[in-house]
Amino acid sequence: MGYLYPGRPVANMCFKVYGYISMTQALTFLQDFKLGHYMKIPPRTMFMAQVSVIRDHYKKYDQTEFINKDYMIR
Repeated sequence: MGYLYPGRPVANMCFKVYGYISMTQALTFLQDFKLGHYMKIPPRTMFMAQVSVIRDHYKKYDQTEFINKDYMIR
C-alpha cells in the first residue's frame, strides 16, 4: 500500500487497521467455534448464533443513527 501512495501515511495506517481488525475478528470467531466444539454445540447452531448477533448489531446501529439524525434536524 505504501508503494501506491508514497508520502501518505494515512493510507498505510488504514490498510494496517483494516488488516488488524479483520484478523482479530476472525480469530475471535474461531475461538467461539472452538469453545462451542468443546461444549458439544453443533457448528450450524454456533454459526447461526453469531450471524444473529452480527445482524442485531447492525440493527441497533441503524436505530442509533436514525435517532441521532432525528435530534440533529431539530
